[in-house]
Amino acid sequence: DPLDATRNFDLMLLLDQSIEVNLNNFLLPEEIEDTTNSILILETEIEDTTDLILALEPKIENLEDSITILLTNVSQTIQPMTKSLTNPFIGRTWKTQVDKMLTQLATQG
Repeated sequence: DPLDATRNFDLMLLLDQSIEVNLNNFLLPEEIEDTTNSILILETEIEDTTDLILALEPKIENLEDSITILLTNVSQTIQPMTKSLTNPFIGRTWKTQVDKMLTQLATQG
């Protein structure tokens, strides 16, 4: 009988067991050495990357400060620059106005 308790087994016991595989059985000795060299190279690259990150952190902070200053400057209301010049077209006759313009051009270039 397929439902007989003596013939059934708990599949969960099989799933809980760890499986160990020795990859060295599938690799040639020179491939194992190549893998070791690759690991050493990767460790060196990780150290170099860590040093680079440490060197970049202050620069990133400076950029953040610069961006904050820029945003503050950009968000300020623009104050118009004022410069007062005498308007030569105010009052009197056209001759007086032309004389004022010529005088102004002669003195200011």
